[in-house]
Amino acid sequence: ITRDVQESLSRLGDKETRFVNLFLRHTSCGLTIQENADPSARHDLELFFERLVPFHQEGFRHTHEGPDDMPSHIK
Repeated sequence: ITRDVQESLSRLGDKETRFVNLFLRHTSCGLTIQENADPSARHDLELFFERLVPFHQEGFRHTHEGPDDMPSHIK
């Protein structure tokens, strides 16, 4: 989560329900909403995707921006 999003949420104050509209400008951009009570949950999620689609996996044809190009689209 970026600093801009954190600042937007903090300006909403201590309300029970808060909404933020995020506009993701790139087609390969993704948004995952995950609870953050246990920091190991983020680590485990990142580990899972790195094992599922390693950044330097052989065989991809779409590598115009480097060997991590296609893995980034998949993740």
